[in-house]
Amino acid sequence: MSGIIGGYARPAQHRPQAAAAGSPAAEPPGTPLTLQDNQRLTSLELTTLDTRGRAAVVDVSDCSYIIRAQAEAPAGGEPQADLARWQDWYLAVQERSPENQTDPSSALLAFNPGTGLARRQAIPALAPCFLYFDGLYVFTADYSSGTISCLAADWQPDASLPELLYLGALRPGDSQRARQLSAASHVHWVGTDPQQRWLLATDLGLDCILAYPLQELRQSLGRRLALLRSTLDHDQLAHLKREFSLLPLTLPLHLPLTLPGGSGPRHLLWDQDGFHAYLLTELSCELFSLKWQSDTFDIQDRLSLKELPGNQEALPAAAALHWCQNRQFLLASVRGSNLLCSVKAAVNGQLTLISCSDCGGSWPRDFAQLTGTGDIYCANERSDYLSRLKLTNDGQLTLTRDRYPVLAPACLCNGWL
Repeated sequence: MSGIIGGYARPAQHRPQAAAAGSPAAEPPGTPLTLQDNQRLTSLELTTLDTRGRAAVVDVSDCSYIIRAQAEAPAGGEPQADLARWQDWYLAVQERSPENQTDPSSALLAFNPGTGLARRQAIPALAPCFLYFDGLYVFTADYSSGTISCLAADWQPDASLPELLYLGALRPGDSQRARQLSAASHVHWVGTDPQQRWLLATDLGLDCILAYPLQELRQSLGRRLALLRSTLDHDQLAHLKREFSLLPLTLPLHLPLTLPGGSGPRHLLWDQDGFHAYLLTELSCELFSLKWQSDTFDIQDRLSLKELPGNQEALPAAAALHWCQNRQFLLASVRGSNLLCSVKAAVNGQLTLISCSDCGGSWPRDFAQLTGTGDIYCANERSDYLSRLKLTNDGQLTLTRDRYPVLAPACLCNGWL
């Protein structure tokens, strides 16, 4: 396969007409979608056996964010999970809400399309929308509850499925300094700095980037995990898991970047050099060029994507940010004006808008360049289909007529080629 589609279980309440006339009514694809040059996209429904031998159906298409389970070795010679066992595995989050009567719990999924194995671990957090895997732990950014959930990637000796243990949550709003900034925390992205000194998170509600000392965090999580492993009594183990899921870890909070109120930092993307990063803000709809030095971000340049001409169905709200064309260009999607934008980042951090194009639908939640070619597939959440754009070697974007019906697509993940 070339990619995996994630989305929402139910259509959004608001469904404007598709931007392109004559677009087909969308249904979740039961078979892979045939795209260009033998590319494929699929939304998977896996019937699996859990570790107790019980059959379960896991709908992988019902996910708001999906990644391949790849990670670099942790810094400092720390032990890590056997990454070879994560080969061909994916991680995903299901972004649920309490009004979902069928299953109100958010969850982390681990699944392997080749073997049909899957595992679902409920997360007592509201709207996990992003996840990061560092080889030791899985971290989820929980938007509505303003938390960062931390889970251990570990296995039972006799089990064939990853054992994903919920260990607790970081709560940025518990910090006195965070309370001074704003009323509500909304974490939208989580990851580490290239030197793996900090666990970083963009907080759309607090208008800042949060940072927790990574070594101290891993030590705290390791102590909790060791206690779980040493507990033999089933009832006591269940009690500890409940306690850890409710008791946040207490760690010092560092703020490497604070933005003006109403910016809404959403997604951070690192350059290969480990010193430059790019930050997309949802509310102010801007792209920032940042330089990382002395554990602090300095702003080098900023580019507004708010006043660009487009299909203005709502206020512009930036969504996704990815490298494309072998990291030659940054691509950003803007909901509301329904645009995809290509940007060139210079060595000195200067940002130059190269091209912008209609995304071909409504509410471009995510997009992906699935191969080394110029094909960009855009997930138009409110139009219920994927559209295809061409990206040239000089950064020009052009919309094609291709449409691929998918119900409420929210994310696209590169698969194994």
